[in-house]
Amino acid sequence: MAFLEWRKFHFFDLKKNVDDGKIAELFKESHVTTTSNGNNHLILGDSLGQIYIISRSWYVTSFRGYEISVDFSYQLRNSPLLVTIGQDEPGINPLIKVWDTSRIDKNGMPYCYRITRAVPNNKVVQASALCKDKEQKFQLDNIGCKKKCSVLAESMQESHFMIGRNDVSAFLI
Repeated sequence: MAFLEWRKFHFFDLKKNVDDGKIAELFKESHVTTTSNGNNHLILGDSLGQIYIISRSWYVTSFRGYEISVDFSYQLRNSPLLVTIGQDEPGINPLIKVWDTSRIDKNGMPYCYRITRAVPNNKVVQASALCKDKEQKFQLDNIGCKKKCSVLAESMQESHFMIGRNDVSAFLI
């Protein structure tokens, strides 16, 4: 009864210490606060505001995205666009930044297309979640991700909700 046997699928080549401990060294003084993947990269954000882009060949590129911390990140699957939410100043609303990881600015950082305050009023709140749907459109929600979404929206812990119509590419205009 060969048809009842399980087939083996080898999805990963497991090797120890492939990066020679480089990634572990990056997080000695901080801890990882957000992760994302897409466009053949792994994205890590830490509690000190650094954003790390790790390629398939374990090449690590890092840059300072925020002054305090990176709270949420999402790398679009087949696009160089990276959306992050983080803290630049204590007691101020978080910022949404849209980065192009394929373009480098004069400081050697990925090009930042857009910076937007998460909540336009002066009341300080924190983002609670970031989600996106199949069409590369985002939604932030404190309950969980909604399956269908055609807006960039951000939900805060105190029931604030920020909506930006259109997809992320609209932020580039």
